[in-house]
Amino acid sequence: MIGVIKVNKRGQALIEFVIILPVLLLIIFAFIDLGRIILCKSHLESVMGDVITLYKENGNVNEFLLDDEYKISYQIEDNDYRKIILTSKLELITPGLKRILSNPYEVKVERSILYE
Repeated sequence: MIGVIKVNKRGQALIEFVIILPVLLLIIFAFIDLGRIILCKSHLESVMGDVITLYKENGNVNEFLLDDEYKISYQIEDNDYRKIILTSKLELITPGLKRILSNPYEVKVERSILYE
């Protein structure tokens, strides 16, 4: 038989795996980055409750926000309602996600409270 080529099934599976591997790794790292963003936002949400309590008690939140892991910065806007904004910057590790989202990605949580 002329023109018949036997294909090795192991070799074919290896080539398919090598083709799919980069896409699979990008998806895995994108899920890791999105998980880190959600974790950081959750952390900021939990810190926000403590910041609001401290601000209502004495108005000073500087020493409480010395968090090395998330490097939290805050801003308080003055009017009838005080708007407290907590921000944290997060470095992304996925190459494709760095182009879609800004790098470092800024996670922001804000609350408005009545100033009495």
